[in-house]
Amino acid sequence: MKGVPVKLTSEHELMGAAAGWQRQANAVKKGFPPRHRGGSLWGGHVESACAEIAAGLVMGLPWNGPQVWDTPPDDPPPDLGERTEVRWVAPGGSVLRFDAEKDKDDRYYVLVVGYAPRYEVIGFVLGASCRQERWANVYPERKVYEVPADVLTPVGRRERFDDPISDADRKLIVELIRDFDKPRREKRMPLPLGYELVMYRDQAGEWRWKVVAANSRNVANSGEGYANKSDCEDIAFLLFAVHPREE
Repeated sequence: MKGVPVKLTSEHELMGAAAGWQRQANAVKKGFPPRHRGGSLWGGHVESACAEIAAGLVMGLPWNGPQVWDTPPDDPPPDLGERTEVRWVAPGGSVLRFDAEKDKDDRYYVLVVGYAPRYEVIGFVLGASCRQERWANVYPERKVYEVPADVLTPVGRRERFDDPISDADRKLIVELIRDFDKPRREKRMPLPLGYELVMYRDQAGEWRWKVVAANSRNVANSGEGYANKSDCEDIAFLLFAVHPREE
């Protein structure tokens, strides 16, 4: 199983992180059922959003953003373009999961493997082609077709995928953060109960933020240090709409 490699820029990672955390915070608030099986639900949403961006870069399709609703629509818009959905799996995964009830026969489904910032876009398949009983698995909550990666149609290749972010993408990031931050500032949507946002100095003297659960485990972090305290605080506030406590 070999796909097209892509490395996200830090700006793309920020865009995916903002979308993923917004999706999960909204799901927790509304009591929606989990969309990701196993592992960290918060991390699953962030990785999925970053994987969508990665697939869009490789396939030349526009990303349709966080897509957060008070009530999930019966026919939600696709992840990319007009009819393309993205399915992310962690390294080692080798199947594309197609939900027998919710997924659409007339949409394309793309398998992406990896962890941010590095992914491999493996291939794609038409939804209708997924409905083969040899791939069917019935879980307590739903029936899923698990399509092997080696039967997917490979995506086209480009020479380079880690080019500097374009002006159009940079504008999209600014608009996304603005749109993402505005309703959270107005509604004051906090982190889930028991979670705390903390800012601290690392051993190199740079500022970082982390999210700490009620059991004192670190469940997320900035991934990089900031020379200026104000930069770290601003990024943390953009993502979570709360000011971090200094440690």
